[in-house]
Amino acid sequence: MFLLGACAPSYQINSNQNTVILDSNLPKSLVKQFQERINSNGYLEFEVILRSTFAKDVFIKWIGWIKMVLC
Repeated sequence: MFLLGACAPSYQINSNQNTVILDSNLPKSLVKQFQERINSNGYLEFEVILRSTFAKDVFIKWIGWIKMVLC
C-alpha cells in the first residue's frame, strides 16, 4: 500500500494492495493525468502529470518509507 496526501484542508485516501486513489481539495485543474503500475521488481510506480499553466508551486516531500505529501 502506498499513501499519498495533499496539503489541503482535508483529503481522503482510498487504497488497496494494487490501487491508489487520491482525493483532495486541490483544484482538479492542477492534475492533468495520474497513472499507476506495478514495475518488473514488484514495486508500485506512479506518474502524476501536472498542467503547466496552473499558477501554483508544487512541492513533493518524502515523509517516510511509504508516505509522500504533495504540497
